[in-house]
Amino acid sequence: MIRKILLLFCFIGIIVLFSYQGCKAPEAATNLPSVELQTLTGERIKLSQFSGKPLILNFWATWCGPCRFEIPMLNDFHKKYSDKGLVILGISTDDDGVQLVKEFMKETPIHYPSYLKTSGMEDQFGGVWALPTTYFYDRTGKQIEKIIGVQTPEYFEKQIQRILK
Repeated sequence: MIRKILLLFCFIGIIVLFSYQGCKAPEAATNLPSVELQTLTGERIKLSQFSGKPLILNFWATWCGPCRFEIPMLNDFHKKYSDKGLVILGISTDDDGVQLVKEFMKETPIHYPSYLKTSGMEDQFGGVWALPTTYFYDRTGKQIEKIIGVQTPEYFEKQIQRILK
């Protein structure tokens, strides 16, 4: 009986070892990546144009329930802090195109600038594996925080105060 248990553990260990071999997550970004964003009109802009400003990047999707919950909160923070230089950018990860995002925004207004992801963009941020994923950058472009999932307004407020310094 003990021999069977040991063989089972060895077998599981070998499976785990080989399943992770060669699987490496993209390197996490610590500074604002040099990427392009696609506007809802199809133009491309460089993320670097927001350098020197405290920045929140929020990756979201139209099908994401927690993202829908977070949007009104981000709208409130945009209204409260945009005059202090805070920039909030929404980046849709939807693969179904700009029309879907535009229709969604008719139902759920987004008051801060929103863009579409570009090819390979998520890898430049170290991978976006779940939604919403939000990055906070200070005025120097240094990543201060990365959060996955919905957080409370108090948590966002704390991070905003850190990047406004």
